[in-house]
Amino acid sequence: MPVADLDPAARAEWTAEQWQRAEAAGLLRLALPQTEPPEAAPEPSPEPQLSQHSPIEAPLRDDLLVWWDEGEERWYTCFPPPDDFDGDEDGSPEDMDYSRTLTDEEEEAMGRGPEHHAPATIAALARSRAPYFARIAQQRSVPQLPPLLARLLAARDGGAGASNGGSAGGSRPPPSHCPPQTASPGGE
Repeated sequence: MPVADLDPAARAEWTAEQWQRAEAAGLLRLALPQTEPPEAAPEPSPEPQLSQHSPIEAPLRDDLLVWWDEGEERWYTCFPPPDDFDGDEDGSPEDMDYSRTLTDEEEEAMGRGPEHHAPATIAALARSRAPYFARIAQQRSVPQLPPLLARLLAARDGGAGASNGGSAGGSRPPPSHCPPQTASPGGE
């Protein structure tokens, strides 16, 4: 394929036939639009040298900002107190080891502590208690269910009795520390 007449400097004047020959000969390449080169990032300044007496500013972690004291059975924080604070403080907010109890609003946000169930969890457990034990009794093929369990099963199953299985009541799952509820042999 002749390409001697294809002067790249004069490509603005090429005909369609010349462009086709240049493409067929492999003379054309896709060129990305030219952009200005990015400005070079400034050199990072070297880290300052710290003496053994220099305080080190560690990044703050949530579990270090507010914590549960097992012995006191209370929440504590290292946040400075609000102006109207009337709780217990240990040290001054400028101290590295400062701590204080939470305000009523802060305590409400944190909840009763890790060893206590939230009211919503207690309600979920209460809703799932009877159906859970009824399902266990049904799985063990107990020949005679106690009257209360039989009524609960009938109510849960829409009056169909305890024979058709079904899922545990309640829209919330039990707390994570409870063992998982397994399906019954009927293939739930």
